[in-house]
This record gives sequence, structure tokens and C-alpha cells, in this order.
Amino acid sequence: MADETLKCGPYRFFVTDTGISITAAPEHIARIRDRARGLVEPSVGLRDALKQVEESAEPITSSELAHRMYLGIPNASNKLRVLWEQGYIQRRERCASSGGVEFEYFVKERP
Repeated sequence: MADETLKCGPYRFFVTDTGISITAAPEHIARIRDRARGLVEPSVGLRDALKQVEESAEPITSSELAHRMYLGIPNASNKLRVLWEQGYIQRRERCASSGGVEFEYFVKERP
């Protein structure tokens, strides 16, 4: 395989036979590092969704968040997924009444 360089926004991905390396501008590297250390707060839109999850006595689904925040279900689902990917909340799978898979989101347990 020949080495390949891909550019995606402020990031450059170098793909070689031995793996992938990523470079970015210093300001982006600092933000990535701080996010990994838990020093970056979620964006304003995500903070509102996180607050809803924190205030809920029971795990919350995308449709419940959409109803509470007057959002579309895909938008609510995306906010919850991003919060989960960034490590702010946890999720578990359950069977939806429609027969598909549905995720329930809840606040991480604190030690």
C-alpha cells in the first residue's frame, strides 16, 4: 500500500502500512488533549441536553428528550450520542416497543 495523506478540516491523516497518524494545528491539539482529560465542557446546546439527563430520575430516551426540549427526534438522538461519545453520560440498549433497538441514557455513576 502506498502512503496516503488525507485532509479533513483542520486535521491531516497520514495513512501508511504501519498505521495512521494525525496532525492538527496547535489550537486543535490543545482542545483534543483537554477534552481527553475532561477539562472541556460541552457546548451550549449539549449542556441543555446534559442538564435534562442529569435532572431525570430515570434513564431518558431520544424521544423523551425531544419532547422535553421541543426538538426533532434525530436532533435529540444526535445530542445524546455526542454526549455519550464524549464520556459525559452512559447508555444501554433496550428493545423498543416498535421491535427495534432503543438507547436509554443516564448520568455516569460517581464514585
